[in-house]
Amino acid sequence: MNIISISWLTFLIFWIATWGWTKETAKKRSGKDRIWYVITLFIGWMFLWEGNIFTKIFPFNIFLIYPTHHVIIIANILAVLGVALAIWSRVTLGSNWSGSVQIKKGHELVTSGPYHYVRHPIYAAIFLLLLATGLAIGTVGALLGFIIMMASFYIKAAQEEAYMLEQFPDQYPAYMKRTKRILPLLF
Repeated sequence: MNIISISWLTFLIFWIATWGWTKETAKKRSGKDRIWYVITLFIGWMFLWEGNIFTKIFPFNIFLIYPTHHVIIIANILAVLGVALAIWSRVTLGSNWSGSVQIKKGHELVTSGPYHYVRHPIYAAIFLLLLATGLAIGTVGALLGFIIMMASFYIKAAQEEAYMLEQFPDQYPAYMKRTKRILPLLF
């Protein structure tokens, strides 16, 4: 788990270091609107990481994928790709980024870099990091946590897209037609 842990730590440090690189908020969703993706994220997190109550209960502690040397190598590669994509995406998005669903003053529609391929490449990056973690742990609970956490990001992406459609009614529908939401060729 060393490379995976370092990838998560790099992600966390970069996010903290760049937190203030944002424009002023013009409009944001209420806490009531955010609750579903936050709750889903928390539940998934509880399943994903070893050592919590869920992964100690049968059948969540059964291995679906044994963390063999080859599985760990694949997981490490996915984690490094994930953190690299996250940083590239965050830098490309620049001051339009926010931790919650909101529109910034002077918000721009970014369609370059990784945004040329998918509308939410940061979520694609998190997908890779979560998949790497789930593979390395390999239990039913870890893989279920991965799925639940991705559902959380799918909910959040849908909320963001509602704002983007409102903010960019002419450009965003065309952008949606030529790109996938989170993963190229899939969804």
